[in-house]
Amino acid sequence: MVSKIKVTIISPVHKVDDIRIYKKQAASFLSQGYTVSAIAKKGADSQLVFQVFELCYKRRISRFLSIPKLIYIAWKEDANIYHIHNPDTLPIGLVLKLFGKTVIYDTHENFRKKILLRQWIPRAIRGLVANSVFYVEKLFSHCFDATIVTQKEQLSDFARSYLIGNSPILDREFSNNTSNPLSSALRLVYVGGISQDRGLNKMLELCSIMNSITPTELYLIGPTINSMSEQELSLIVGKLNNVFYEGVLDQKSAFKIVNSCDYGLILLEDVADYRDTNPNKLFEYMMLSTPFVASDFLKWKELLSDINAGFFIQPKDINIDFARKLINLRYNEELYQEMSNSGVDFVKNVYNWNIYDEPKLLGLYKKLLGT
Repeated sequence: MVSKIKVTIISPVHKVDDIRIYKKQAASFLSQGYTVSAIAKKGADSQLVFQVFELCYKRRISRFLSIPKLIYIAWKEDANIYHIHNPDTLPIGLVLKLFGKTVIYDTHENFRKKILLRQWIPRAIRGLVANSVFYVEKLFSHCFDATIVTQKEQLSDFARSYLIGNSPILDREFSNNTSNPLSSALRLVYVGGISQDRGLNKMLELCSIMNSITPTELYLIGPTINSMSEQELSLIVGKLNNVFYEGVLDQKSAFKIVNSCDYGLILLEDVADYRDTNPNKLFEYMMLSTPFVASDFLKWKELLSDINAGFFIQPKDINIDFARKLINLRYNEELYQEMSNSGVDFVKNVYNWNIYDEPKLLGLYKKLLGT
């Protein structure tokens, strides 16, 4: 019976309450009556309804030294399917295959390109490490029953590959709230990893230009990444009385701030695999009736240019004319509300997890399970 099917998620890099892994994938498995267990880092969510083997690492090397222990825990679970995440778990997946288990490898992102941003890896060997990881992933994919990728461009890189993206979970509480009342200052917001390559300087520049015309505030939500420290960010923000660093927030608190802001920013530089991603935050802005201001990457524009839910611009082209365009639209309540509603409608009716990606994930599982 379906209720006896067991799935074990192995993701020692991610926290147990990671949105893609557990709030999307695990929730989908539970909806089918599967039994779910997870091996992951300790998270903040105490409301999880499946068994969790929590991990705690003080050093990066500990992840690799604990692999034998993780293999033992996974083997004891005796699951029908093991869903492993990120290159760290490749050795675990290989051993499980030797035991005759069904293994799905989930890449999450293009590590060949993302590793080039890892500042802790010496620059001289970063390219070698990136290529090595890619070829190991490619080789191991021939051993696994399926490989999940999040970017169409990766499908040809791996054997038995399936495209399952990162569409947002529809939050009906917030998606039904489309008021976004105009406050005394225009409010910009960014949610995600904070670093220079994620557009920090350009966000500060846009806020400064807009603030020279009308009072404007910028809210930053998320962890510092890619060599930027929290102390460094605090020093930058501390010099500005209209920029606020909120730190890492739970999803509901972050959504509440985004829903109260006028524009959601995602001004990524054209590095690593950024132009090929479908950033979850972009669609969450839309769901929360907050028009976006995004880098004009072709893939994003092809998907969203006809929706009229925000603005695309090359970060280097941010100037006073563009700032005025944002300000003028915000003060035109009818046009602004039309743009807000377009984003909400797109996420509600076309692009959300339950409509767009969950059926593909569950279809893959049913294929492998023969159900």
